[in-house]
Amino acid sequence: RQAEGKRVLILVDEAQNLPPRTIEELRMLSNYQDEQGRALVQSFLLGQAELKATLQQPDMEQVRQRIIAAHHLAPLEQDELKQYVEHRLTCVGWQGQPAITDEAYAAWHQATAGVPRRINTLGDRILLYGALEELACIDTEHVKTVIAEVTAELGVGTDPAEQAGQVADSGHDARITALETELAGLKTRIQRQ
Repeated sequence: RQAEGKRVLILVDEAQNLPPRTIEELRMLSNYQDEQGRALVQSFLLGQAELKATLQQPDMEQVRQRIIAAHHLAPLEQDELKQYVEHRLTCVGWQGQPAITDEAYAAWHQATAGVPRRINTLGDRILLYGALEELACIDTEHVKTVIAEVTAELGVGTDPAEQAGQVADSGHDARITALETELAGLKTRIQRQ
């Protein structure tokens, strides 16, 4: 790639799942340099808070010395959540139907604490519910209904914000399987209609 005048960048998503040994191996790739001392390979790690904890371990000192820049993405504010959701919907052809009330966005934000992964997970269910119910407008009650359905299906806590957070953050195969089963059932219902 260098001979072609190109640079090599390795992007690693969900890097918090990498063992420290693998992160160290990525660091070692940065030892390869051209005649001018420029790295031939650069790594870009994207991950959740656990990645930061891994990088702060004492045996990761050499890795920390190679980090050029780091950024922590804070949760979205309520107005940012609305912009984020509407941008993503617009990218797939949404033209304001169904409408989503500001109060629905507020409930969505409260339930997800503004964490994009949680926003996406809950949003999938909210939009699926809206499609199945043929809603022209999604309001607070619809968001609360979806949270209650998810809670009933997965048996998580009673606090709505906690429920959405637990559902969205869960990595448990049983919960994922339950959601996939429910989604398959809902898709079958849609196809029959």
